Amino acid sequence: MEGQDPWYGPVRHTSDYFDVLYQCALSLIDQDKAYVDFLSAAEMAEYRGSLTVPGRNSPDRELNRTPAEVIVAVELVIKEHSPQSSFLSRMCICTSTFARF
Repeated sequence: MEGQDPWYGPVRHTSDYFDVLYQCALSLIDQDKAYVDFLSAAEMAEYRGSLTVPGRNSPDRELNRTPAEVIVAVELVIKEHSPQSSFLSRMCICTSTFARF
């Protein structure tokens, strides 16, 4: 069975694909489909909501930064390894762009 299962083989790490993932993130930001979010894990939990309580938009999403401003923020955080380097890039998926089945 070894070699037939995708779990066998060399161990791969996300960091092995940083350049590809970084370029994908920049592309999504450039298309205005992603933004940078500086919420902490605790704040994110507050904004998430639950099955009975709707979530709230992050203040970072509400800032309506231009893609160029978001890219500058991403590059600054990566270059300076600032305390904000724990930022998350979130994808904003517009369901109206998907075909209806």
